[in-house]
Formats: sequence, structure tokens, C-alpha cells
Amino acid sequence: MVVLQLPCSICCSYATRSRLPLLSSLLRKQSYVQQANPRPADGRAASKTGDTSLPQGHSKATVFKADTFVGVGKQQIKRRIASPASVEDFLFAAPAPTQPLPSLSKLPSIYASLAKSRLTTLVVLTGVGGYAMAPGVFDINTLLLLSAGTALQSAAANATNQIIEVKYDTQMYRTRNRVLVRGLISREHAAAFAAISGVLGTSMMLAGVNTLTCGLGVLNYFIYTAAYTPMKRMSTSNTWVGSVVGALPPVMGWTAATGAIDLGALWLGSILYIWQFPHFKALSWNIKNDYQRAGYQMSAVTDPEMCKRVAFRHTGFMTLVCCLGPMVGATTHLFTFLSLPCNLYGVYLGWRFYRDGDSKSSRNLFRFSLVQIPYLILMMLISKDWQRQQSVDSAEVT
Repeated sequence: MVVLQLPCSICCSYATRSRLPLLSSLLRKQSYVQQANPRPADGRAASKTGDTSLPQGHSKATVFKADTFVGVGKQQIKRRIASPASVEDFLFAAPAPTQPLPSLSKLPSIYASLAKSRLTTLVVLTGVGGYAMAPGVFDINTLLLLSAGTALQSAAANATNQIIEVKYDTQMYRTRNRVLVRGLISREHAAAFAAISGVLGTSMMLAGVNTLTCGLGVLNYFIYTAAYTPMKRMSTSNTWVGSVVGALPPVMGWTAATGAIDLGALWLGSILYIWQFPHFKALSWNIKNDYQRAGYQMSAVTDPEMCKRVAFRHTGFMTLVCCLGPMVGATTHLFTFLSLPCNLYGVYLGWRFYRDGDSKSSRNLFRFSLVQIPYLILMMLISKDWQRQQSVDSAEVT
């Protein structure tokens, strides 16, 4: 690894001419510290002489790895710096100042980021899967209103989460490019987006689906924003609470079709609930330094052994629960056979993660989880108990 030691005055001048304001500000602060605490005449680092203005072990020279300056967008830098303790205080001190109202052409991408569009898409997919699996009469209008309402309620919850956590998002590499951190819109603008999305989504559910489904959606919003979000900084139990948020959308899909919560709805919800443990534990393993820096109480940080153990245990639970589909009348026995190879492979990956506890094993388990749930939903539809569906259709006709 090549290391460059450059005088701060040269770096600041270059950064200013290169239009790297964040880096320029950082280096000017470093230069100010140098001027206030000059290097002793014998050339030793100030930290050796008892100076505590910088973290111990960090010299006054500005030292950067050669791969530090990697562009993120046009004016961002990759924060892989040789002295992270001193540099991160400057980089992550606060969100960027809010810029003027963005142009209309940029608003869709900003709103998609606030809504966490990929996560919202997965939420809608599981809700649609629940509706398709339920033994009710299919109605395209209900399905469309369910999908739109779920998407809007999810967008509202995700936007609210980012408003609450913006000061912590500035401290994490994974979230440093979120729109509120970068100051692309104000918190007030984001709050208005969340409020409008929530009201519209709830209204659609109430008017076009049913009261039960609407109530579950509202409940999910408050669990995510008022329970799970603050718990992330308080207790590792946050994962058990947050998993309820992911389990409710398929239940909402089921209740949209049937108007009731029965064994089939609970079975679908339990699959999504269990799935989130290996998914999130594997995800958190490789970014545990981020979580630790931001003060989040994740088991990958506070109890790594428990993190691995819980992930492995729930891959086994997933295999067992999927075998219950025929018993609750949701699927035929075909689903047991179609899901078994996939779930057993998940158990194997969970065991590898439990045994090795390294980046490779956690990454493999996480990537598998992204494929697992769409596969299971597809296999459920193939294996649905269509005889039960036909009996429901006949009862509706008569």
C-alpha cells in the first residue's frame, strides 16, 4: 500500500482547486491543529510529548492511503483514511447544509431514496404474495389498492426512520449518501413527504380494502418508527421487534382477501418473521463497525457468538415451518418437497456462518436470503391448495 505524506497547505490548495469542499474543510481543520500545536524541535510526534489534541498514536502529518480519493457522485470521497478516529469526527460531525429546493426532475429519485424503494418493493411483493395465497375471491381493484397503499405506508415509515436517524446516518459508511445526510432536501420536506404518503396509503386501504388491513398497516408504521427505531440504540432485542414489521405485510395481503386473520395468515407471517434473522444477522456482520460507530446495539457488535447462533438457529426454524403449509391448509404437500432443498441449503450456509464467522460466510448467507424469499413465494403459488380456493369461490357464488 502506497502512503502519501503531504503538507496540509498543499493538500488544502489542491482540494479547493479540485472542488472537493469536504476534503478541503477536513484538511484546513488538520492544518489549524498543526498550527496550534506545532511539532517539537526534535521531530517527535506531539502525542509522544503529552499533547492530547489528537487521538494517541496519530501524528500531526496528514497521512492518506493512496486509494482514499475514490469518487462517490461528484464531490464525495471514500472515507478509508489512515487515522479514522481523528478524521471521522470531521467527516461525520453533522449532515450537510440543506441545499435549495431541488428541481422537479430530481424529486422522483430523492423521493425513491426516502422511501427506500428496493425495500418497499420487497414489502409490496410479500403483501401481494399473501393476497395471492389467501383463499378469497380475486379482485384486481383490491389488489391494486392493497399494493399502492402498502407502498405508500412503507414509504412513510422509511422516510420517518431517516428523519429520526439522520444524525446517526452521518456516522455510517452505509448510510452516508442518504438524501438527508447530503442535505438534498430539508427535514421538513421529508416530513411532508412522509405525512402525505402515510395519509394517502391509509386512505386507500380504508376505502378500497378493509378496516383490518388498514389497521395492520398503521400498526406496522408505529412499530417501525416508535418501537424498532429507538430500540436499535437501546437493546439487541430490537431485531425481534423489527422482524414483526417484515412479518405483517403478507398477513395484510391475506386479510385483504379474507377479512380475517387465520392459521394461513399466521403461517405466512411466521415465515417472513423467521427469514429476517439470518438475513439481518448476516447483513450486520460485515457492517458491525458502522453500527458500533453510530452506537447501535446489534448483536454483531455486542455479542458476536449470539449473532451467529441466532442466524443458524433460524435457518433450521425456516425449514420446519415451511413443512407446516399443508397442515394449515395453505399449500399442498408439494410445497414441502419444493422448499426443502432450498431451505436445507440455507441451513448449510447458516452453519458455515456459525462455524467460520467471517466476511465470506456472512456474505454468502445474506445473498442467499435475497433469493430465498422470492423463491418460496413462487413455490407457494405453485403448490397452493386450489381445491380450497375453488370451494371458497363456489361459496361466494352461491
